[in-house]
Amino acid sequence: MASEQSAFSRIPAHLCIPDFLPGKLHQAMLDFMQSEEAGMEPSLVRGGVPEDADRDRRVNAAARRSMSSSRSCPHADALWDIVAEHMSHVLDTLGVVIPENYATEGHCVAHGDGDFFRAHRDIRRGDARNNHRLISLVWYAHNQPKAFSGGNLRLYALDQKASVDIEPQDNMAVFFPSYAMHEVREVCVPSGAFADRRFAYVGWVTRPSGQEAE
Repeated sequence: MASEQSAFSRIPAHLCIPDFLPGKLHQAMLDFMQSEEAGMEPSLVRGGVPEDADRDRRVNAAARRSMSSSRSCPHADALWDIVAEHMSHVLDTLGVVIPENYATEGHCVAHGDGDFFRAHRDIRRGDARNNHRLISLVWYAHNQPKAFSGGNLRLYALDQKASVDIEPQDNMAVFFPSYAMHEVREVCVPSGAFADRRFAYVGWVTRPSGQEAE
């Protein structure tokens, strides 16, 4: 019983890898996101709040405030190639098992002044559109020097009594299990400029399409 309680109160295993992308790809990703202001739309949540049983995707500024790109990132495949090179290390650290024919998905997100994402999980039992996610990835990019503050990624223990904050760093990738409760803390962008925002590529390693969770 003690070991079960300990596991329940433990911060989920996670992995931070700095200098994740080579220079040209890193800059190309940042350039794309900074050029997407006109193509960004308010980010959505399912059911109005992240843990609601209603599964409709909608804007809810009380649960999440940010902008997401409506276009696929043209450099995403190259990023996922780099992820594949690190996959053995990721799996060993997280203790997650994935199928050999795993799939991936993701999109670009920009957090501006006052933006946030309340505590949520990237999977929901009973929701076939989300429970295929196995590993969550956040890759950060921003201007140098950093023109925003806040925006830490907060990971919670399963009992939500303990947490750890991860400060966003340019060209750092963070991996964690998709079942982990997490949030984006409020961001402050004094200039208000779009190019100064907290940019990220948010992605998931998933089961292949049509393969259900066991």
